[in-house]
Amino acid sequence: MQVLHTACGRSVELIDAFRLGKTMIPGKCRPVLVKLHSVWDRKATVSGSWKLSTVDGFKGIFIAADLPLAARRRKSMERIVHKATAEGREVSVVDGVVIIDGQNVFSLDSGYVQQSQQNV
Repeated sequence: MQVLHTACGRSVELIDAFRLGKTMIPGKCRPVLVKLHSVWDRKATVSGSWKLSTVDGFKGIFIAADLPLAARRRKSMERIVHKATAEGREVSVVDGVVIIDGQNVFSLDSGYVQQSQQNV
């Protein structure tokens, strides 16, 4: 991929690449998850990603390292709590479980709680 070569400054070996999210939504871009061959390729690509802003064809393209699952869940929990609080709902967090209006909604251990589990 030309983007990775521009960011890294050399050829990068890809293992896999695929789009994330649902099908096209007008006006919204879907991110691409790229699995690289080595940690060295990953570090070189992420550290050189600032170079994309200097090339005309790549100004709207951004590269970010994927976060570990625990960090992604913490961020999701923060977004859920912030949104529910802004909506004026009753929110509490107990032992890593988000409870909104008396129902468990999200857990740091297992992510979103399914509707069937809430009614049990």
